[in-house]
Amino acid sequence: MTSGGTGTVALFNRAPHPNAAKVLVNWLLTQEGQVAVSKQTGYNSRRTDVPPVSPSTVVEPGKTYPQVESEENYHFFLRAMEISKELIK
Repeated sequence: MTSGGTGTVALFNRAPHPNAAKVLVNWLLTQEGQVAVSKQTGYNSRRTDVPPVSPSTVVEPGKTYPQVESEENYHFFLRAMEISKELIK
C-alpha cells in the first residue's frame, strides 16, 4: 500500500518569502534532503539513491501497490474502520 500521508508539501499563495519556500522544497527533494527527512521521520524515501531507514517497508520496483486514497478502494477503508471500532470496544 502507498499513501501521500505525511510526505506531502504545500506552498501558500502569497507567502511572505515564496522564493525561500521554493528553495526549501527543492532541497527537500535532493538526495541530501531526503536522507535528512528519512532519518528524522523514520520513513523511507522513494529515491533509489537514499538508503532505507525501515527495510520492512521498502517499495519494490515494478510491484503494483494499491492506492488507499482512491475512490475505488474507499470501501476497503470503511470496512477497516468498522473492524477497528469493533476491536477497540
